[in-house]
Amino acid sequence: MVIVILFVLLALAVVVGANWYVWRRLFRDTTRAPGAARRAGA
Repeated sequence: MVIVILFVLLALAVVVGANWYVWRRLFRDTTRAPGAARRAGA
């Protein structure tokens, strides 16, 4: 049971890390400065 919990936590960490990386590359790096796009949530 402990192995299953550890595997689920590892998989969740990988998904969260990949999501953060993709979001940062696609949205944060393409938004030049605080403006309409930033206020919209990008």
